[in-house]
Amino acid sequence: MGRYINHTSDGAPTGTSALEKLQAILEDGGEIIKEPTEWKEGLVCIVDNGIFGAALWAYDEHELSYVLDNPDPRPKTWVLYPNAKDVAQ
Repeated sequence: MGRYINHTSDGAPTGTSALEKLQAILEDGGEIIKEPTEWKEGLVCIVDNGIFGAALWAYDEHELSYVLDNPDPRPKTWVLYPNAKDVAQ
């Protein structure tokens, strides 16, 4: 489960915190969106885990459903990031 984004398309690290990851992805062409209701290429969920953040690429409908259907109180920001497929690990 899960593929994560830890660097941008130019190879620069996205940082550690959720805010750093969000800023790096936005600077690399990402756009903040509302929580999605259907899958499309490039969906990334940035999760604030407190001392660190995670940028999860929702690479297909199943992965998106997993993120949306599991109760989780952690703050999340959704981004449409055209480079997600190329940089996710």
